[in-house]
Amino acid sequence: MRPVAAASVKRDQAARRLEDEILRIKMEFRAAVEQYETQAEELRASREQLRHSEARLRLVLDSVTNYAIFTVDPQGRIENWNIGAARAFGYSDEDVVGQPIGVLFTAEDRANGADQAEMTMAREKGQSVDERWHARKDGSRFFVSGMMAALWGDRGDLVGYVKIARDLTERTYWEDALQAAHTELESRVEQRTSELASAKASLDSELHERRQAEDRVRALLGRLMTVQEDERRRIARDLHDHLGQQVAGLSLSMQALESSAQEGDGLRVRVRDAQAVIARLDRDLDFFTWELRPPVLDDLGVAIALEHFVREWSKNFGIRSQFHARGFTTARLARDVETSLYRIAQEALNNIYKHATANSVAVLLERRGDEAVLVVEDDGQGFDRTKLTGSSETGIGLIGMDERASLVGGTLEIETAPGRGTTVFVRVPRAFAGGSQSGRKVADEAEP
Repeated sequence: MRPVAAASVKRDQAARRLEDEILRIKMEFRAAVEQYETQAEELRASREQLRHSEARLRLVLDSVTNYAIFTVDPQGRIENWNIGAARAFGYSDEDVVGQPIGVLFTAEDRANGADQAEMTMAREKGQSVDERWHARKDGSRFFVSGMMAALWGDRGDLVGYVKIARDLTERTYWEDALQAAHTELESRVEQRTSELASAKASLDSELHERRQAEDRVRALLGRLMTVQEDERRRIARDLHDHLGQQVAGLSLSMQALESSAQEGDGLRVRVRDAQAVIARLDRDLDFFTWELRPPVLDDLGVAIALEHFVREWSKNFGIRSQFHARGFTTARLARDVETSLYRIAQEALNNIYKHATANSVAVLLERRGDEAVLVVEDDGQGFDRTKLTGSSETGIGLIGMDERASLVGGTLEIETAPGRGTTVFVRVPRAFAGGSQSGRKVADEAEP
């Protein structure tokens, strides 16, 4: 081949290689441009997404008005500030962004390095939680509960801090007010307790004195009734011994006078009339002495005494009566218990005669274990206890009956209503404890 032709071929080959290289470079450049455009588009999308995220975050932060939320750079300068922070601390974004976080602390805490210590703890521990007083822009103070957390980048480097704080001044105020109220209440309770304790001691003393007085009155009343019963016994004995003998002598004199008078003589008729009056006087005197103090009450017991009294009372006042005794065949009650039961029954029967307008009366004396029970029941007109006064004769009688029952440890109950008769219940517990034996049996049911 000729030299010229060979040189031409070499030039053509070099040109083709150059064109291929140029084409390759153009393709690589085009790919690089396309890659750059793709990366730029992705960067623009990332920036737009970041902008939207920051906008949403800002919207979220600004919507939280009850909490102060702000960020701080690694050097401790404030970067972002939400509405809640502006309200709490009084600074606008222009006032506070770029300022050191120490402006939010009190002068005392800044002097003690509290602001730096908070960031140090957040950096070392991940977060720092505290409650302390902070300073507002106007110099006033408010109590804050806050939490600061460290923010770390993808490479593990510190990028800043975020703090969330809440104003607890009002809560602290109310807690202090509540504590003060609690302290005052405790003081008042203590004072009132002391007053009540003093009043209770005074009442206890007064109650003790009153009980002692009641005991003295009860003892005095018991002695008075004992003296009264003794006096009744003496008067009854005197009436029986003296006036009874005189009536008996008068009756004998009348009999002698009648014997000396002629049959059909007017004097004989008058003597017989006088004898009838004397016989009536003798019966009334005998009943009166029984009312005062029947000897059989001391000798044979309350069951026999009441049996006799109910029978004589029925004859004397013309009211049909029944008497029943159960459980008194051998046992005797204490003397004061027998006297009280007898007097209560006597007062109840006298009230029936005076006020009840009754046609029949039933009296029951019964032993139930160690308890003695007396029941006096009539079919009379009854009465309304709510309208009964202590000054009336019936009211005084009922009070006396209740006092007699109380003196021997018993109770008295009255069941009555207008038009439904009256029932008197007397119960004396432990009435048979230590009782003696009676000298005479009483039938379980005795009817006059």
